[in-house]
Amino acid sequence: MQINKKIIVITTLLIASLMFAPSLQARSGGINNVQMGCTCHGGSPSGDVSPFMTLGNGSALPSEYNAGETYTLSFGFSGGPGAVVDENRINTGGFNLVSSSGTFTILDDTTQMIAGELTHSTTGNDQMNWSVEWTAPSSGEVSFLLSVNSVNGNGEPDINGDDAWAQSTYSIAAIGGEEVSNVEPADAMTVLFSALLLVISLLVISLVYVFYRMNPESFSWESFAPWIADWLTSTDHKKVGTLYFVAGLFYFIVGGVIALLIRVQLAVPGNDFLTRDQYNQFFTLHGTVMIFLAAMPLINGFAN
Repeated sequence: MQINKKIIVITTLLIASLMFAPSLQARSGGINNVQMGCTCHGGSPSGDVSPFMTLGNGSALPSEYNAGETYTLSFGFSGGPGAVVDENRINTGGFNLVSSSGTFTILDDTTQMIAGELTHSTTGNDQMNWSVEWTAPSSGEVSFLLSVNSVNGNGEPDINGDDAWAQSTYSIAAIGGEEVSNVEPADAMTVLFSALLLVISLLVISLVYVFYRMNPESFSWESFAPWIADWLTSTDHKKVGTLYFVAGLFYFIVGGVIALLIRVQLAVPGNDFLTRDQYNQFFTLHGTVMIFLAAMPLINGFAN
């Protein structure tokens, strides 16, 4: 038997790529081997931690900015375990700052840019406030999403949930631009269950319409119950196959709705439509629904 050398080379390259690729272990709040920056905190925001953002001189952020002008921003947090005085502390806290527009310029070694987002460095992990320069864009409203975490400083992963984090948004409009909108963001779970209720309603309406079209002249609700019961208890392989198709298509739409919510979260940087835990849950649920509740029933429908 002649062995294809191209297949051997490709297989070897794939194995080598898997061996030398970075190994990241998924956690509820991020990954565990980030050497610089911090994404290790999940759970709900803490009311004990208060983020803040001002200009470098301590004055409040302006309601409008001058196009192309450079501003020094000072930001950080107060409260939480990081505010407790401890001589054995290893670190204090960190941050992640995302701007919808404009350009950040790092002022010292306490901050760094990772994947287009500003965060603290290893040096900056031992403080509660930071500074950076921000150059305003030529036009448009700018929003800042500031995430901060206050840590107990023991240098260990936050297994017991002792660390705390919080998040806040700030907006600045261009001079002569539109006023900042204070519209409350939609809740992801409300959107999900509203969409599921809509899908169920459409399924019920479709069933009633199919029953009506079978015999419009003698349509009655008294005969609908025996009709639907006959379908649900049937042992006829053709009807069972049809039920597989209906169930598969129903969950196909449900999985599509979950996929849309994931895409909404990924539409813009720093989006807080989904929490970290919700995103992980929806991502897993989408795959489970699509394979086990949509694809497999459709395949069984063909088999029947």
